[in-house]
Amino acid sequence: MASAAQHSGPCCPVLELRRYTVQPGAFDTLLGLFQRTFIAEQEAVGMHLVGFFRQVGRPEQFVWVRGFDGLAQRHAAYAAFYDGPIWKELRDATNATLVDSSDVLLLRPVDGRGFLRGPMPEATMEKPGTGRIVASLLFFPAPVDAAQRQAVGKALDGTRLESVAVLESESGKNTWTRHPVRTGENVLVGFSWVDGPRVEQAVATLGTALGPFRARRETLVLEPVSCSRVR
Repeated sequence: MASAAQHSGPCCPVLELRRYTVQPGAFDTLLGLFQRTFIAEQEAVGMHLVGFFRQVGRPEQFVWVRGFDGLAQRHAAYAAFYDGPIWKELRDATNATLVDSSDVLLLRPVDGRGFLRGPMPEATMEKPGTGRIVASLLFFPAPVDAAQRQAVGKALDGTRLESVAVLESESGKNTWTRHPVRTGENVLVGFSWVDGPRVEQAVATLGTALGPFRARRETLVLEPVSCSRVR
């Protein structure tokens, strides 16, 4: 989890689910860039680093969630960071670790069910490091309405898994066009915390609960990785 998560209170009105494909063996190199520099620099300009993850079974996937206090604040934070000296210095080294960084969903909380600016549940588990986040993505063919939001939330709650956040597509415009996001998506994403040994059972339970919805479904099993600052 990111050190940004040490703050208290809800996070955030605008979020990004970022799925990067990295070069073979480059996951730890990219993670190290965040540890040494990028966390502090991004926090300083108003970005909130919610969490960093390895996708179980997909070692080339570097998954992270970043939040903002609004769309206008997102644009200002992007300008401050990506036009700043640290990014200019480390941009080439960062891009050298990446095969693709375009898989980005712009999201917002559903009915206030966003992430908290507090430690991920891993920090309070009796056996730290065994927990996983199961992210259930539902891609609908048309914009999601209130009834669908409520039905998906009810289905997720009915699994009795620990809900971490429920997010939906943010309809506002991505004004930082240098870094595109996926457009035309109508997605609801549920993040559930699961103790490691119960992951397979949890995935099956979520599949049963979400199966009736007429939506394309993706399931990501995510292992939180520590990304505290290296001094």
